[in-house]
Parts: sequence; C-alpha cells; structure tokens
Amino acid sequence: MKKSFYFLFLIFFLLFIFSLDIQGSTLDSENLDIPYPSYIYDFWEEPVSAPQAYYPDQIITGKDLGAGSLSEPRDLHISSYNQNIYIVDSGNNRIIELNPDWTVKRIIDSFTNRGEEDFFNNPRGIYTNPAGDLYITDRDNGRIVILDQELNLKNIIHSPEGQVGDVDFTDFRFRPSKIAVDRRNRIFVVADEVYEGIMEFDIRGEFVGFFGAPSVTVDLFEYIWRRYSPQERRERLALFLPTEFSNLDVDREGFVFTTVATGTIGEEHFIRKLNTAGRDILLREGFTPPRGDYGSTLMDAAGEYVIPGSVFVDITVRENEMYSVLDRRRGRVFTYDRRGNLLYVFGYDGHLKGGFRYPRAVEAQGEKLAVLDGQTNRITVFKPTEYARKIHQALDYYHSGSYQRSVDIWREVLRLNANYDLAYTGIGRGELFQDNFEAAMNNFRRGENRLDYSRAFVHYRKEVIEENITLIGLLLLIIAVLLFLIIKFRAPVLGYLEKINQKLENRFGNRNNNESEKITVVSLIYDALKKTVDLFFYGFQVIFHPVGGFWNLKHEKPKSIAAATFHLIIVIITFIFMRQYTGFIFNPRDLTELNTLVEIASVLIPFFLWCVVSWSLTTLMEGKGTFTEIYITTAYSLIPVAFINIPLTVISNYLTGEEHMFYLFILVMSAVWAFILLFFGTLTIHEYTATKMLLVTGAIILGITLTMFIGLLFFNLVEQVFGFFSDIYMEIVYRI
Repeated sequence: MKKSFYFLFLIFFLLFIFSLDIQGSTLDSENLDIPYPSYIYDFWEEPVSAPQAYYPDQIITGKDLGAGSLSEPRDLHISSYNQNIYIVDSGNNRIIELNPDWTVKRIIDSFTNRGEEDFFNNPRGIYTNPAGDLYITDRDNGRIVILDQELNLKNIIHSPEGQVGDVDFTDFRFRPSKIAVDRRNRIFVVADEVYEGIMEFDIRGEFVGFFGAPSVTVDLFEYIWRRYSPQERRERLALFLPTEFSNLDVDREGFVFTTVATGTIGEEHFIRKLNTAGRDILLREGFTPPRGDYGSTLMDAAGEYVIPGSVFVDITVRENEMYSVLDRRRGRVFTYDRRGNLLYVFGYDGHLKGGFRYPRAVEAQGEKLAVLDGQTNRITVFKPTEYARKIHQALDYYHSGSYQRSVDIWREVLRLNANYDLAYTGIGRGELFQDNFEAAMNNFRRGENRLDYSRAFVHYRKEVIEENITLIGLLLLIIAVLLFLIIKFRAPVLGYLEKINQKLENRFGNRNNNESEKITVVSLIYDALKKTVDLFFYGFQVIFHPVGGFWNLKHEKPKSIAAATFHLIIVIITFIFMRQYTGFIFNPRDLTELNTLVEIASVLIPFFLWCVVSWSLTTLMEGKGTFTEIYITTAYSLIPVAFINIPLTVISNYLTGEEHMFYLFILVMSAVWAFILLFFGTLTIHEYTATKMLLVTGAIILGITLTMFIGLLFFNLVEQVFGFFSDIYMEIVYRI
C-alpha cells in the first residue's frame, strides 16, 4: 500500500511539472530541450549543425501583464530614449507601454486632440525618436499621430493632397503601416499598396518624396510573352509592380534598414541598407547575400516542386552593426554582421517553446531578442547562450581594435562549433591586422573566405618577393641563358637527333622476312610510336596555322586516331587538373568531392555530341569529311585548352583577386581559340565556304541543343516509368 502511494505521488508530481504553463515564467537554464535543431549555412549553401544561439527565457501574454488579452498585435518597439517597451495591440486599438522589466507603465488608447478625446483605429506601427516622442501609424484613420512623453499631441500627419512634384495624390488612400524616425527627425513610412518606395516626411510632417524604391526584376521570357500577347490577355495578366516594403528600422548613423516580403525583386535585395540618397549600400560579402533560408527547386517521383525561401516581415539593428531579421514563413530569426555574414539562426514554426505561428515583429533589448507572435498573441523573450555571447564578444573586441582578444574568443567559438567558418574568418582578420599574413591566409582558406584571403595574399606576396629578390633575379637570369642556348644550338641538337633517328630506322626498318618475330614486332611498335609522336607534335603546327594544318592533315598526313585520342586524354586531364589545382581565390569548388567520372563525362559528352551531330548534318549538307576526320579535327582543335590552361592553372596560385580579369581573359582566350580552330577545321575537311560554314555551325549548335532536350525528356520519361512501377511494387508489398 505504501509503495502504491509513493508511485501515485510520483505520477501526479510529474503531471504537475509537465502541465506548468511557462507563460510569464523565466527559464534560466541554457541546456533546455529546445524542440528544433540549430544550423548555419556553409560556403556551398548546405545547412550544417550548430549549437543553439538563443533559448526562450520568458513568454509574455497580455494576461500576464495584467492588461487583458492581446488582439492581433502588430508591432513591438523598444525606445532608445528610456528603454521602455511598446506593444501595438491593433485589435484593441491601443498601445501598451511597458517598463524595461516588462511591467505595465500605462496603456495608451486615446489622446487629446483640440480639446477633445481622440481614439486610434487599427494602429499598426510605433517608433520613438531620441527625445522620446511617439510616432504612431493610425492606419484606418489614415494618419500618423505624434505624441510627446506626456502624451501631448505634437502633430498629425495626413495624406499628401493634390499634385506633389511628379506624384498625383488626388485619389490616394493613405494607410500607413510601419514607421521609423532618424536622428534628424526625418520620418519614413511604409504604407499599404504603395509601390513607389518608402514615403518620406520632413520634421514638419510635409511629404518630401518616395525613398529607396528598388528596381524591378522582370524575366525576359515573361516580358516578351506579355509584349506580344493580345490586348485581352495582357489585361488579364498581373502588372509588373515594383516591390512593396514590409518593415524598416534606423541605426544610430541614420541609415535605413528595410525588408521586402514580396515583389518582383531578386532575393539578394530582400534586405537593404539605404543611405540619405536612398541608395542601397548593404554589404553582401558573405558566402551568399543575406536572404534567410534559401529557396530551391527539387524533383521527386511525382515531379518538380519548389521549396520557397524566407519572407521577411521585420528587422532590428543591433550593437556592432549587427542586424536581425524575422522570417514569417518558417518562424526563424536570422542574424548577420555588418559584412553580411550569417552569424546564427534560431526559432521555428510551431506552438512549443521557442516557436511562432505568425511572427510579426522582432526587437533587440541589449543582447536579448523579443519576438511578437500575431496569432498566439504573445511575446517570446530569448536570451543568448554562451555560444552567441562568445560571437558577440569576438565582434565587440574586433570593432574596438583588440584584435588578439578577438582571435582568442574566436578560437573558443571554434571549440563550441567546429563547423563555424566565420570563426576562421574572424581569426584571419585578427591575424591580418597584426601583419601575420601567412597565418591570416591559412585561416581564411579554412573559412572559405576568398575575398579576405586575396587581401592577405597581396601583402604576403610582396613580403616574399622583397625577401627573395636576389634569388628571383638569379632564376630569371638562368632561364634567359637557357633560352639563349636553346635558340643558338637548336640546329646542332636537331641534327644530332636526326642522326639517332636515322640509325634506328636503319636498324629496324630494313629487316628482311627472315628476321625473328620479336624484331618485327619491335619494328612495328617503333613505327607506330614514331608516327603517333610526329602527329602529336604536328598538332602544335595546326593550332598556329589552322587552314594549312587541317588541309595537310586531311590530304597528306596519315589520319592517326591514336594521336587525336591522346590529345583528347590530355584535355580531360587538364579539366581534372584545373578543378583540383586552380588557385584558391578562383576555385569555389569543394575539392573533397572530386568525381573523376563526372569530370571525364563533362568533356566526352559535349565532344561526342559535336562529332555525332556534325557528322549527321554535314552528311546531308554535302560535307566531304568522314566521321574519323571529324573526330580527329575536333580533338586537334582542343589543343589550346591544354596548351594554355595547364600553365594558367599553375599561375592562378600566384594571382590576387584584383588580377582576376587577367585570369578570366586568358581562360576565355583559350576557349575562343579552340572554337576558331574547330570552325576552320570543319570548314577545311568538308570543303565549305565561310558563309556556308557559318550556317552549318548554327545548325550544329541547334542540333546539339535539340539532342540534349530530347535526351532530358527521355531520361525524365524513364524516371517517371520507374517511379510508376516502384509505386505499384510498394503498394503491393504494403497491401500484402
């Protein structure tokens, strides 16, 4: 009986613990069982595991505050004037002002306007200036209300009227939603259904103009489709509307940070930093531009489906020029540094702790972050873990000039998260500012940071050249002497080699039939190798004299498939060599994932596509070349690819990012050279005129495109058939 009593007591105690509502309570442990994994994106845009950066410390509702239930809260703001907290309770037409400790100070639901009590109607946003004045967007009243700290009315901004500059506001409906104010009391307003940009008002409340309108990105195919569609169809199609901003914030220097939820704009511009002229100056030096979770298109047995990217609804600017953005679609908060590097991610779409159903606003309170959920009508206050605090501390030391301390903290971050590439970058920057260029380069390489690696390499290369200038001069002198000797004694050396060749021919070429079988085999091998080597080196004559070279190759020189195949193998080796050994600055590929078969296929597939399609079309267009001649000509045409790109790959390890134009120019030159050789080689073996060859070249390229399209359709059909029978098999298995 006693044991049963203890057992029942334990059950009731556990039920009591699990039934505790965490609303209004403080969760002071960093080792919470947070119901979602933390991650960060690496250089190849793959999510990798990361420690939790923030954990839910407090969950606050209107009832917890003693202010009644919240209804459709729309905005959250923390004043820089006194650190008071403002909740825009839109459904209840009020503003709740809280003290910094999250206790209610007062509820603002009315104000005195010309001696009469005035009320809000669906307020949507609030902001405070450095003097503590309140700027409230009273959306359904079509106005902006400005109150001082004593709630005295200072000004009301209504819709602009008539013609203001180039804008006609005659039938305009002013519905302000979000608002921000800079240190000079310039007012920036995001209004519903306004696509021209952010509305800017001066200190008197006069409309100045539209601010920071982003450019529209229009798909070329869609534009042509609209342009040449019938009038009735064009009227039914959606308009090319510029982007509508979703929220904004202003930093201490007066720069306006904005977010875009939807619109015809590239993902890289979903977050913008606008200067006083309205130009976007946001740094995007991270692995990818700040854009939250990446959208992607995937394929399964059922067909193609799209995983959408983030939808940003708010942004808050923080210390050390960090900024955090709120993703409504997945309920996550992304934090970036001033350069656009992703620092950490937290939050998820769900009902449990740390989750949101319809997040509307994010605001920073020191190192804490508060997120307002418009569906659950609650605020979740997050505290940083040791991992996030270390990141903040490292950035703080770096911005204050304490580079060695910054390096030490970044090393501690690496101990917490070995996948954190930004920590290597932080260490590298600290080493760079201490003139430890080689150490900086090593860390930038580990962090996949090519931009800063190039900056460190500039100084390191200069340092090495200055230390070894004598040795470099001596090597250049030796090379010059060797070139002089080669040129001067070229004829005697060639004559000596010719004598050796003649002796070999006399020995193996004049044997009679009574010689042993072994000698005959050696003779045949020697002759085959000699012809192949001759044709191999003849290829270098072809690339400098293509018309005569290809003519001799067709009519006079023996056609050697072996020599052509050898050139093709060299080209394949060249591509593999380039993939693995191109300089770090110019090589964004993952060197640990080399697939030799893929690299070989990347050369052979286009090579044989050209050969097969070229032979098929030229046979119908009076071409005189055989398939063997097309094969040999195409292989010889690729000689410049290896001839140029192998030494270029070696040289790329000694070039900086600023010299990338030189690298790209040489790389493109090798491809252009190969195409010119292919053009003249095909012209020669088929005996076409230049005009006809241009027509044939276009037809071949079109034929290759159609072949690839049909091939993709075929493989897609095979995949669908396989998926169909796989589904039938699985259905039978499960039903049995």
